[in-house]
Amino acid sequence: MRIKKNSAVYFVIFLFTLIHLKAFPQSFKYSTSGNFTVDLDTIRSYDENKTSPYYTVFIETGDGRYFKSDHIDATIARTFYYSYNHQINAGSKAIATISSYYDTTPRPPRNVSISVRNENSDPASPQTEFTNNPSLSYSRVNIDPCVDWVVAGDTMTVALSYKPYTASDNIIAFFYNKTEAAGDIFSIINNKDLDFNDGKHTKSIRIHNRETIYYDESSLPTGLPQDVLNLLTVANHGYTNAVYFFSDGNSDEFVKNIFLTLAPFKSGERYQGNSTSLAALLIKYNNTELLDQTQLLVKDLRVDLVARDPNGIDAGPECLNSPFDQKIPIKIFFRNDGTGDAKDVIADLQLPKGIAFPSELNNVVFYKDGSSYPVSKWAFGIKNPYYYQLDKNRNKITFSLIGVNLPGTARKKVRISGRMGFIKCMLYTKKSPGPVDNCLPFNVWITFKNTNGQPNRPIPGHDTVRSNCIIAGGCKR
Repeated sequence: MRIKKNSAVYFVIFLFTLIHLKAFPQSFKYSTSGNFTVDLDTIRSYDENKTSPYYTVFIETGDGRYFKSDHIDATIARTFYYSYNHQINAGSKAIATISSYYDTTPRPPRNVSISVRNENSDPASPQTEFTNNPSLSYSRVNIDPCVDWVVAGDTMTVALSYKPYTASDNIIAFFYNKTEAAGDIFSIINNKDLDFNDGKHTKSIRIHNRETIYYDESSLPTGLPQDVLNLLTVANHGYTNAVYFFSDGNSDEFVKNIFLTLAPFKSGERYQGNSTSLAALLIKYNNTELLDQTQLLVKDLRVDLVARDPNGIDAGPECLNSPFDQKIPIKIFFRNDGTGDAKDVIADLQLPKGIAFPSELNNVVFYKDGSSYPVSKWAFGIKNPYYYQLDKNRNKITFSLIGVNLPGTARKKVRISGRMGFIKCMLYTKKSPGPVDNCLPFNVWITFKNTNGQPNRPIPGHDTVRSNCIIAGGCKR
């Protein structure tokens, strides 16, 4: 049986997802020699000709510190190492947030937690600068997310760092869900456990310095000075939600880290092409008045709901008994495995020279979710939104499915059959005397257009038919 390159994509992507979901609990480890390790599989680029896929790894070490990696090449399987040989108390929990970029593989939950302990090393020295950004050494508050854009349904980790004012009480206010732009893209942060993909649980907020947490404005303690309350009001800063951390005056002036897991709504198509932001404010106060404050620090984030898709073409059969005037059934298939909806699908089919270029195609059909729809030849005034265009000069056929609206994975209740479809048509090899080459390569480029009309980069699919089964040997691609 012939295994075609793009026919195998569905299986590879499915297998990759299963491997990740099952392997991730074992892939994040810590040794008492002081090494965190994360096993990373290869991932397939969504654009093999331009951008190579890569990972980033964000590790909470379990003692209030963290590390954020640079880009890690994802074209080969590898183990990522981070050396952290410092004392970590028993019962601590380390968390890795693994992010992938420029790939077509549906992301599994990317947070992995493990229990860590290391009593054989010295404690880490006091933190006097903000992690990964020494230029902020004279500041008092910082926001460091694991990624700089938001994808619906894809959890993200944020490090909220602050350098407390000494000899006074401190409030660290963290604002999220910007009222303008992307609005309420993040679900409400609360004190419930989060389920990670390794079967373990953790909190949506992880503290290491005994701060007292208030999860919304209405729960703030009574008796705060009015000028302090004015600074804590979310509406005054243009946000919908906030979390507040109270630190008493006994704190030292070294930098502290608070970690938050934010969960963008899974159904987020209305946010596409928009932006949001996170903000933080540090306040020094006493029982009667506001003593000092930092400027509101704002971290902008773009919202990216890109429809990503495995694509392919099935041109068959594998080989022909005779090269001339033979039927070649064509099946172009596609599936939207991206978060955002795909409004339109465009498929450009390049024909090999041995194929007779048609003046018209008969019985061209588009199939989706158990239903079939005719695809018409394009003409001025055509009313059918599903049509094809012939370009004999370029030996190309373009299939356009306008308004097909393939839902993305953010729409949780949609079956996978509703996110996929295929086009079928029939082509013929040239009549005798041809010419018809022994190897007939069929190339297709499939483009999804997002709901804002912007197209993704075309992703290629390939298949080859041999025009003569008697001739031994395959066809190179």
